[in-house]
Amino acid sequence: MKTTVRLTVFISFILFCFPFSGKSQAGDNIIRGYVQYDNTEGSILQQVKIYLTNLSGSKLDSTTTNLGGYFVFYGVLPGSFRLVTAASKPWGGVSANDALLVFRHFVEMDTLEGMSLLAADADGNQYVNVTDAMAIMARVTGVRNTLPAGDWCFEQPIVNTGVAPAMVYIHGRCRGDIDGSHSPVVTPGFSCGTGLVDSRNNEIYPTVQIGSQCWTAKSMNIGSQIQGNQAASNNQVIEKYCYNNIQDNCRNYGALYDWNEMMQYAVNEGAQGICPTGWHVPTDNEWCSMLNAVEPGISCTQTGLQGMKVGGKLKEAGYEHWNSPNTDATNEVGFTVLGAGMGYNNNFFSAILSTGAIWTSTQHTYQNNAWYRSFSSNHGQVMRNGLSKSNRVSVRCILD
Repeated sequence: MKTTVRLTVFISFILFCFPFSGKSQAGDNIIRGYVQYDNTEGSILQQVKIYLTNLSGSKLDSTTTNLGGYFVFYGVLPGSFRLVTAASKPWGGVSANDALLVFRHFVEMDTLEGMSLLAADADGNQYVNVTDAMAIMARVTGVRNTLPAGDWCFEQPIVNTGVAPAMVYIHGRCRGDIDGSHSPVVTPGFSCGTGLVDSRNNEIYPTVQIGSQCWTAKSMNIGSQIQGNQAASNNQVIEKYCYNNIQDNCRNYGALYDWNEMMQYAVNEGAQGICPTGWHVPTDNEWCSMLNAVEPGISCTQTGLQGMKVGGKLKEAGYEHWNSPNTDATNEVGFTVLGAGMGYNNNFFSAILSTGAIWTSTQHTYQNNAWYRSFSSNHGQVMRNGLSKSNRVSVRCILD
């Protein structure tokens, strides 16, 4: 009888499960793919976290699968990277029969392979034996609340950006689901491309899918208007500014907000801020990912003007909301940036029809500033820079 059974290590895959978090680095490569449950249906796995690490395990970036199970990393440096997946979804599909299959493998009555072998390793020590079978049975009967190595496991593909495949498919299972019988619940959820109705004031925002992200295609207009010579305050009421204190400008261009009010006085990037439930204020990196989906090669760290015509592809065409020449404006993406102008804390407003500026939720190195993007009627590029948090500019939202 075997006392231990060594897990097979597959070429290009290291099979473990553990969480990471991290920041991205700049580059010109793209890694994209889908995460699926390893069952006969190939069920998509929505809203699971994907981490990009180097081969030593250092965290470089992270993203989340969308409602189609799709993920993408932009701006990846040349080299080899590992994709690590983590899920907090409900555990299921496991019965006493699965524990029996583990035991039969241990006594060499059957042989488990691939994801079945990984799912059998309940304690994550890369050996499958009777201890794993007992842990799975304890989980099935409710004696345990979770398995020692966690309730989910995924393949960890190693991707070389020099020879990256068109799509990377990552498969996962609940630990203990030896026969792959589980069928995760797929939530229809919000369908990007349809109108988002903000229940707080019934404002309707068109939405647009750009790469793996879903964005509002109109700037936020929520809250009570205050005058330009007033300071917004942390009073549980969303307060907005309208260009030149004219309410019609909020209706036509969207409202303007200082950074703290937009964030509703949170400081963590990716906060919900003034966005509807299920949406948040996009981070600097999320902006970079979106721009790279429109025009690959945009740096995530460069300040100043970026790209060639990326801004033009995102600006509304014509001259209703922009001054001439509105260079390169095609709005081919459907993002519809308008020349909404900016406001300042001395009741001064400027640049309507010539500039459209939009906040990110990421603080600048200088804590009184935050990162933003701006668009101009005079060129088709996008400006990335820091802006004083007291200034008042537009806000877009991105789906969680």
